[in-house]
Amino acid sequence: MNHVQHITVGAIVSGVVYFILYKTQWISTELSGIDWILLALVVYIYSQLPDIDADVSIINKIWNTTAGIVGIYALYTGKYKALGLFAISSIVALEWIKHRGVTHEEWFGVIMAAPLWFFNPLFAIVGLVSYLSHILADKDFMR
Repeated sequence: MNHVQHITVGAIVSGVVYFILYKTQWISTELSGIDWILLALVVYIYSQLPDIDADVSIINKIWNTTAGIVGIYALYTGKYKALGLFAISSIVALEWIKHRGVTHEEWFGVIMAAPLWFFNPLFAIVGLVSYLSHILADKDFMR
């Protein structure tokens, strides 16, 4: 599948999950204007995130560019040194990770979505669902 198909699948599956959460009122689904934009961004990023280890993927290019800029800025200015080191080291680490390896594991998706819980539990659930939809779609099309 390509990135557009993964985003589409992620949006559809996340929409179904959102509807279920809305109807069951298991968690708050009340969102303001900016929350909808952030939720769409979560779907966009997390539905592509398993392919961050593929050099040709859009998410890899976005991450490497963003992390490179942030890393260089942080290290050059001396502000947020830990963030700068993390950003640069993540670019290097992605070069060593085999495609469809660790980033295609369910537990990795849980770890990546977990921090979103502190911003909004709905974001974490949608992030994880989008991530898992990518993995399941890949498995289905790999047969």
